[in-house]
Amino acid sequence: MSETAEDSFVVDELAIAAAAMDVAAAEKALHSAEEKAAAADDALADANDDVTVAEAKVDDYTSDDAKLPWQVAAAHRELAKKTRAHARAARRHEEAHHELTPAQRKLDVALETLDAAKSTPVTEDDEDESSVSLLAWSVPLTTAPPELVEWVEGTFQDYLTGTIGLVKSGRWCIRWTEHPDAVHRLAGIYDEWTLMRLRIKGAPSLHTFYREILDYHIPQLTSREYGVFQRCDGAGHEPHERMDTD
Repeated sequence: MSETAEDSFVVDELAIAAAAMDVAAAEKALHSAEEKAAAADDALADANDDVTVAEAKVDDYTSDDAKLPWQVAAAHRELAKKTRAHARAARRHEEAHHELTPAQRKLDVALETLDAAKSTPVTEDDEDESSVSLLAWSVPLTTAPPELVEWVEGTFQDYLTGTIGLVKSGRWCIRWTEHPDAVHRLAGIYDEWTLMRLRIKGAPSLHTFYREILDYHIPQLTSREYGVFQRCDGAGHEPHERMDTD
């Protein structure tokens, strides 16, 4: 925590840092959505051109008495093929542009949260854990909650993992949501992250979060010898099994 020179009040540096990470993740997501939309624009434009060319070819072949029937039929088949491709490109274009609005909204919210963190003084009364909704209250988690999926594939993967040693020696399963033990460990990490961000009384410090939570759970998830994903090797996802499975 530090005191600003302009406003002379103490701000929560941890909350500011966490909010800044959320802004960076939201900016990355928006950039990805913009690139996807731009690629969809190009693909749709190319599909339009293909249909135009195919239509012109059909018109030419139909009016050309020198063209044999099979050539005219082939031109019609090519037009039908280009028309189907155009329809697919149009659907992808619509879907890609549909993703832009929520991505922009998420960035706007993250920026507002960061501004609030920078301008909100720390008060004497810390929040109590009862004022926060934790994933632990819903265990067992039969499916990964949307907020957990978003956090794991964003903040967790972007900022809390990825060291050289882990990338080379660890193992991750892209279908992690189908591993109940992984979902519950990650939910526990997410809950502690939430408590830390919101400055809940008794929440871990950033140092403690790394030392006692990440440093403990990440090997349990990624170790090639004993981790949750140890059997999810190059052959692909290995479904979760009970201990009493024959």
